[in-house]
Parts: sequence; structure tokens; C-alpha cells
Amino acid sequence: MPLGSAWQRGRVLLPALGLVVLAVAFLIALAIISATVGGDAVLVGVMAAVLPVLPVVAVFLWVDRWEPEPPRLLLAAFLWGAGISVLGATIVNDTATAFGERVLGTGGGDLVGAVISAPVIEEALKGSFLVGLLWLRRREFDGVVDGIVYAGLVATGFAFTENVLYFGRAFAIDGLVGDGGGVATVFFMRGVIAPFAHPVFTALTGIAVGLAGRRHTQVLCALLPFFGDWGAVGLHQLWYASSGS
Repeated sequence: MPLGSAWQRGRVLLPALGLVVLAVAFLIALAIISATVGGDAVLVGVMAAVLPVLPVVAVFLWVDRWEPEPPRLLLAAFLWGAGISVLGATIVNDTATAFGERVLGTGGGDLVGAVISAPVIEEALKGSFLVGLLWLRRREFDGVVDGIVYAGLVATGFAFTENVLYFGRAFAIDGLVGDGGGVATVFFMRGVIAPFAHPVFTALTGIAVGLAGRRHTQVLCALLPFFGDWGAVGLHQLWYASSGS
């Protein structure tokens, strides 16, 4: 086989394989949620979670209309957030929560897991996709707008899977509209009032990575993403502390 032909096939197959891996990670995340709240609850959660995702994705595609990014990378960004980021955050946050309960006693798990661990780990995992693109596909980062678009789609994917859990759990406990509010109340809080919460957090990292992509000094390229991540973590922690979600 000619080397040129093999290289061309690799260029086609590797991105496709990457999308398959990301899709599998997303399905695993849904399976874990299903094991937690039940199959019917997951189905309700998915249907409810789709509703706020559609307009949020539409906004970022509208922002991207002047210089559209490759569709496969946009899809990869969404799947990274919906699968890889969720799985990683679940493992670390659950471990942090258990550690907090053991060391600090009752209530310590929520403090360590939700207020400390969740913002740091979630933003680091979401931001890792942006940093990876900066290293591997630097030409895709023409500036701040590109960083915002990719960050927004990663975060929207994360919020989608997270909402499946929240909506599914609400359905399992209280139904669609129960004494505690059920899915309707949780949907109003997460899908109507704050559908852009996660995208806004991660957009700070996206802005920083977009700026880093236009800088030629290695120091700035290395430091800017960290500054953006710190900003995202700080905003995320404020959100958790004020809303508890």
C-alpha cells in the first residue's frame, strides 16, 4: 500500500474513531445514571434535557456563523463534555465527597465534593479539550470567538448529561409534578433560569485559550489557559455556593 494512501486513510479513520470513543463514553455516562435513577427516569431526563440544549447550541452556532469551525470538531466538543468530562468528574467528585464525610463528618462531603472538588475538576476536564485543540489543531483557534464557541459546546454537552441526572432523579423521587416540585421545578431552575450557567463558566477558559492561540511566546501560551481556568473555577464556585446546584 502506498504511504500516501495509508496517510489519507488515517486522516479519515482517526477522527471517526475518536468520535466513536467519545460517543461510547457518553453512553457509559447514561448507563451509570440509569443504574442510579432507573431506566424510565433516564428517558424522562433525556427528553427534558434536550429542550434547553437546543437553543443553547443554536446560540453558539450562530456566534460561529462568520467563520464556521469543522462540524466534526464541534460534535467532538459536545461529546467530550457530555461523556469524558462527566465520567471523570463523577469519579473524582464522588471520591472527594466520601473523603469529606469521613474526615469532616456530616455535611463535610457536600462541602468538599460540591463546593471545592466539583468546580475545580469539572472546569479542568472541560478546559482540557480546549487546551488539547490548542496544542494539536492550533489553526482552529483564530481568536477569542473560536475559544468561546468550543468552550460553549463542551459545557453544553456537560450540562446536558448533568441535567439528565437531575431531571431523572427528580422524576424518580417526585414524578413530573409532585409535592416537592418534581421535574417541573428542577427544569424551571436549570432549563429556564440558568441554561447558560456551565457555558458561561467555561467560556472564561475559552477566551483565555483563544488569546493564547494568537500569542507567539511560550510563556503566555502556557499561562493564559491557567488564568482562564481559575476564572471559570471561581465563577463556578460562586454559583455552587449561592444556588447549591
